[in-house]
Amino acid sequence: DPGAPGQNGLLLLGKRGLTGPRGHHGFQGPHGPRGPPGPPGKPGPVWDAQRQFKEMMALTRDMIRRTDTITQTHDESSTVLLTQMRQLEKQLGIDYEELKADEASLNAVKHMQQLMSAEISTYGSRVQIAQQAARVKWESERAAMVQIQKIEHG
Repeated sequence: DPGAPGQNGLLLLGKRGLTGPRGHHGFQGPHGPRGPPGPPGKPGPVWDAQRQFKEMMALTRDMIRRTDTITQTHDESSTVLLTQMRQLEKQLGIDYEELKADEASLNAVKHMQQLMSAEISTYGSRVQIAQQAARVKWESERAAMVQIQKIEHG
């Protein structure tokens, strides 16, 4: 059941609650105006153009020397590679001739194998015919022996 009614016109507040999490912050605002320029800096050392020219010329000479070395090495490598390729061509030519001879030998062996297979097949057929003939002969001899025994005993 509800309690007794309160006093008219009064707002009663309870204790303060826990603090909630921080809310979302807005976007960053626009930049302000540029400030006044600062005082001039300390002057640097005097530029030595002669020294820089000499350094650049030395670097250029060094680069030319390196380029010549690389070019010479490349030429030597190309020469060695071409020599090896010529040797391989000669060797492959010899190998090709050997392969052709080997192929001819293998073809001859294959032909002989086919001939031998045909002979073996023929021999197998002849053996089967001979075995069948031997069975027929054995059966006829057995039948003859049975008849001889009948005549002797009978």
